[in-house]
Amino acid sequence: MVDVRKPYTEIGGKGTYSGRGYDEQFIEPFVIKHKLPTNSTTAFLTPAFRNIDRKLTTDLVLVGRPRQVYTNALELLDLIQRGKVEASDALKEIVRFLVIIKSENETRMKQLLRELKHAEDTLPQFDVAEETTPYLPADESKLLRYFRKIKNNSQR
Repeated sequence: MVDVRKPYTEIGGKGTYSGRGYDEQFIEPFVIKHKLPTNSTTAFLTPAFRNIDRKLTTDLVLVGRPRQVYTNALELLDLIQRGKVEASDALKEIVRFLVIIKSENETRMKQLLRELKHAEDTLPQFDVAEETTPYLPADESKLLRYFRKIKNNSQR
């Protein structure tokens, strides 16, 4: 039987498995296919979980931010191993939360794009450059010349 707290074959003993192998073979393709909002270094590919040569128990201190995420991950692995939480239920709940976050992000992005398109008080880029240039160092005059060139070309 697999021990979910032993995702490294280097740990040795019974129940070890390759967490990285699962990540690369199953998790990463699933995340990419469904465009889920995760870090590109998912689960056991993350630096906090690399090269650990012992069982992932709740007394292990992992270095990473936010720290509570790593503490919670260790607690979840422990609950699954002790049979207090079904692994399939944990997976479903994690995916459900990722889908909710993805939907919220998409909705927010659409709203921001709508606001950007409908903003009536925005200044064209060359006006912004002219307004801010007096506050820039002298060597920034190239930037102003560039924006003036754009402005002149757009007025033709």
